[in-house]
Amino acid sequence: MKNGTKLVAGLVCATVLALSTLAYADGGYKGKSGENELLMKIKMIMLHKSDLGLTDEQTDKLADIKHAVMKDVIKMEVDIDIIAVDVKTLLMKDTVDVAKIQPLVEKKYQIKKDKAMRCIQALADAKKVLTPEQIKQLKDICNEQWKARCGYGHGKHEKHMSPKGGK
Repeated sequence: MKNGTKLVAGLVCATVLALSTLAYADGGYKGKSGENELLMKIKMIMLHKSDLGLTDEQTDKLADIKHAVMKDVIKMEVDIDIIAVDVKTLLMKDTVDVAKIQPLVEKKYQIKKDKAMRCIQALADAKKVLTPEQIKQLKDICNEQWKARCGYGHGKHEKHMSPKGGK
């Protein structure tokens, strides 16, 4: 019984070590990222299409941009998840072969870089569809939403905060 307990305790420790190493390599969480924020800006344009006075042609172009980038991001996230499984598998072995893990980690972060650049390009493409007046209106909408979300303008932070971060 004691040997069984030692084995289970050893496996638990190895699992915790492997998972904590993997979490550290991934930044510790899969929370809101800069890419998601960029995608939200494109979605916000679509959400406020009537406020911005988008034409049908603009709406169609923006929808195409949004759908293309979302599909690309999903594929990239799947590739990142597959790499995570491969790294986990290698970390669970009795002897960890760093030489095998290193290219996987490098590939993972290359994909993350490519994903970020893809989202940046999509937002740049989306803004090219808008007129200068629509871009100004979008900034105003974003500022109003920021104020509402932070309580700015409702007595909470108006003396200490502004949309541009100053006083």
